[in-house]
Amino acid sequence: MTRRDRRKLTTAASLGNFVEWYDYGIYGYFAAVLAVLFFPDSDTALLNTFAIFGVAFLFRPLGALVAGYLGDKYGRKQMLYVLILLISLATAGIGTLPTHTTLGAGAAMLLVALRILQGLSAGGEYSGAASYVAEFAPDRSRGFSCSWVEMGGLSGFLFGSVLATTMSRILTEEVLHGWAWRIPFFLALPLGLIGYYIRRRLDESPRYLALEESGHKSSSPLRDTVRDAGARRQLGRFMGLTVVQFTSYYVFLTYTPNYMIAHLDIAPTTAYTASTIALAIAIILQPVMGTLSDRVGRKPVMMGSCVAIFLFVLPAYMLMGQAGIISAIAAQCILMICLSGYLGAQSATLAEVFPTRLRVTGFAIGYSLSAAIFGGSASYVAELLVTKTDNPLSPALYVMTAAATSFFFFVKLPETAGISLKDA
Repeated sequence: MTRRDRRKLTTAASLGNFVEWYDYGIYGYFAAVLAVLFFPDSDTALLNTFAIFGVAFLFRPLGALVAGYLGDKYGRKQMLYVLILLISLATAGIGTLPTHTTLGAGAAMLLVALRILQGLSAGGEYSGAASYVAEFAPDRSRGFSCSWVEMGGLSGFLFGSVLATTMSRILTEEVLHGWAWRIPFFLALPLGLIGYYIRRRLDESPRYLALEESGHKSSSPLRDTVRDAGARRQLGRFMGLTVVQFTSYYVFLTYTPNYMIAHLDIAPTTAYTASTIALAIAIILQPVMGTLSDRVGRKPVMMGSCVAIFLFVLPAYMLMGQAGIISAIAAQCILMICLSGYLGAQSATLAEVFPTRLRVTGFAIGYSLSAAIFGGSASYVAELLVTKTDNPLSPALYVMTAAATSFFFFVKLPETAGISLKDA
């Protein structure tokens, strides 16, 4: 396969991750708006909105079971184009919802239903895309190739951030709360249709085709994953490794802009601008960190990121408390630079820990279970800590705990950089 062909498939796989995280990100960036629209009479409106955000994560493991079955039994390609269409339809559906003014409490229930559908469809998107790219990538540069999948996700968040920033600047609150909030959700549909069209034209993974030709394909990926002692061990390790990823990712990208608005009296445009700049820096760093993991190993890069998060998250939140635009931007940039090392190396690392016959199932289940436990609750727990303790630095202490937890699991992780997936 030529380098041009690999770039094409990597772009197609990354596009799905772009759509997935745009869909998730736009909910987070508009959480303060959704809180007013769906819980106008509640003293815990933002907390309720983040609770609904977390509901989707509870259903990701179920989606992972379906995605893993499709990906390991029928092929990576089919799974990828089905998932991108489902999540786009679910997100566009949010844009059609009536608000509390029209339907009362029923509006929030419909929002929950669509978030559940988002969770089901997102259960295997990232794991499927990362596995697909990893199985095409050369062994010596798998970290670099897979980092583009993470770039796709961060770019989706960035697109949502730019959109939220622009809309908050040019639209009045009355217009934004009246009808304009629906536009970002509607945009998911054309994005998803484009991704669906591109993914339908992809080639199947060579590792999957080789597995199919050898007759060693699993007839029941879930059963084999559960019965295989090595796979079970990897699942437990997998969840420990991703504690810091999910906690940091959603606290930094979803919770922190709303935290600045709600608790630090920072203007929405300032909060969104800070997130946008920090995201842009993180995107640029992804291939750099992916390449670094190919050269020095996955473990040094990801463990270094855990240490950086532990050391700098508290000073960053203290800086954020100065409530100026410069301090807000600087704080968000510090947070995302610290996390970038982990993100840049994780796609390759997590794809390398499972054998080909169980790769999508093991990856999807481990990733979605961790997402359900740590990702879906991250924004809610952070807001709850601030509300209950009245300590504006409590989210930083929460993230520090997650960083220390994952560092411990990395100590015992075998180095996977450069290994061959041919016989995996």
